[in-house]
Amino acid sequence: MKFRTLAILLGVTLVFTACSSDELPPPYVPTFCETQMVTYDNQIAPIIASSCGYVGCHDGSNAPGNYDSYAGLQGIINDGKFKSRVIDVREDPEMGMPPDYATDGPMDLTDEQIELIQCWINDGYPEN
Repeated sequence: MKFRTLAILLGVTLVFTACSSDELPPPYVPTFCETQMVTYDNQIAPIIASSCGYVGCHDGSNAPGNYDSYAGLQGIINDGKFKSRVIDVREDPEMGMPPDYATDGPMDLTDEQIELIQCWINDGYPEN
């Protein structure tokens, strides 16, 4: 009798523990960048115009560079400064862009703008 009870308990234990590894993996959820086609012309140009290339900053009059066009950004894209200043050191109040001392433009980019810029960088900075 004890042997039969022990065998039943062992069998029940094996059934319940064997099924626990049969779980399906969680469904694949694409990341934001995988669902967006971000280009300079469609999403990035307005961000640059309002946050970088406005009058008194990177419009060719004050800060170095004229960022009113894709061609104007080529130098800082190619040398890695765009990614460095806008993404990598964005939390630095002096080095991150836009800097905290900028009084005529936005103080910080929104999370959505940062995501769009990161997607644009990941895709190789497409123009259109």
